Amino acid sequence: MDISVIILSYNTKETTLQCLQELDQICKAPTNLKVQVIVVDNASTDGSDEMLRKFTAKNFSFEV
Repeated sequence: MDISVIILSYNTKETTLQCLQELDQICKAPTNLKVQVIVVDNASTDGSDEMLRKFTAKNFSFEV
């Protein structure tokens, strides 16, 4: 890994999604960076877990 990003999340579904989308764009850019993204969710009740599953289903370079 060239870089690891840790995202702390507690009921911040929209902000976390925006962050993941930005990181996805960085990964697609011709930078040759290998990026590891870790989302630490503290039992959110806003559907963050479902959002993460849907995001990773559409973005194969990410996994839950």
